[in-house]
Amino acid sequence: MHQLLKGIHGQKTSKNFMDAYERFADAIYKYCYFRLSSKEQAEEITQETFLHTWQYLLDGGRILNIRPFLYKTAHNLVVNEYARRSRKKESSLEDLHEQGFDLPDGQIAYKQVEDRMECRRMLKLLDSFDPAYQEVMTMRYIDDLSPKEIALICNETENTISIRLHRGLKKIRSALTKHSQPDQAFKSIAQILTQSG
Repeated sequence: MHQLLKGIHGQKTSKNFMDAYERFADAIYKYCYFRLSSKEQAEEITQETFLHTWQYLLDGGRILNIRPFLYKTAHNLVVNEYARRSRKKESSLEDLHEQGFDLPDGQIAYKQVEDRMECRRMLKLLDSFDPAYQEVMTMRYIDDLSPKEIALICNETENTISIRLHRGLKKIRSALTKHSQPDQAFKSIAQILTQSG
């Protein structure tokens, strides 16, 4: 693929693009998977993100900071996917099995169920937030983006993002009883998603 890109658009640009793919493809996939809950759709959106980015470069576009650009592109594609979706029906055990979900045995199963219950509790709490807070909290604590990168993606000031993060953490702190540090709870969600994705 690198040779193909080199022939299309210059050696430096294609090398930078390939480096960006190597560095960020997994993170973009996790970003998409967390929002879409579908491996296939997450893979598709991840591919589209990089294709759109490459096309932007081919059309003469300049990218100063690739990471926020990729997340912004993925975000827009996920929003488009939400617009196309009809109401999601409940998955049956058979559907879960077809998606690769198998029930493990013993203590491991108990711990995984407990972790998933905690994850669902945190996600339910996050769902109660205003969408602007949901997005920045997710980007910061699950996608591990900096406030500056989030600001670039959301077309907001870094100060606005920092305020939303602070207020979101304050709201979570008041609602949580099990976790004394909300960022640890979000890290738990990210670990669970990594294991299932």
